[in-house]
Amino acid sequence: MPDVDQNSHYEFLIQQAIEGDKEAFGRLYESTASQIFDYLYIRLGDSQQSEDMTEVVFLRAWDNMPELRKKKDRLLFRPWLYRIAHNLLIDHWRSQKVEYAIDQVDQISSQTVSPEKMVEKRENAHQISKAIQSLDESSQMVISCRFIADMGHREIAHALGISEGHVRVLQYRALKKLKNILGENNE
Repeated sequence: MPDVDQNSHYEFLIQQAIEGDKEAFGRLYESTASQIFDYLYIRLGDSQQSEDMTEVVFLRAWDNMPELRKKKDRLLFRPWLYRIAHNLLIDHWRSQKVEYAIDQVDQISSQTVSPEKMVEKRENAHQISKAIQSLDESSQMVISCRFIADMGHREIAHALGISEGHVRVLQYRALKKLKNILGENNE
């Protein structure tokens, strides 16, 4: 959890960006762009497309920064970005009429490990990815936001436009279903 000084600095950058400070917005971009890219990449499975969409998310955010002036809690900047990304994905899927894939989760992490561990990790990631794909879209969103984007329940609720309680219920049910699916695969 960020400390008070970090939150103050973060809020200061948000306020400056709302007032049109491009440098402050650039610093916000630097601190959040990789998270938005990862979120999009998990949903799309295409690096170039995810990069392009990440750019669009931030262009839309910059164009709509004054909208944050209306928000009481400006620390909700990150969930607001995820909301923009989520809406962009929906628009993309509607226009492309393609299924999104999460089957490349293993490609996001690029830590150097032994070949045996790498194979085991890829197999596990592939199993987890397949299990996540079997969930309904809302559950996939919650799991992606919570465990891949490392968002809190409050942030997810704001990003998806649902209550925190609903996020917790979706997460509980999704994890229970994933446990059952993954348990079946190990038998």
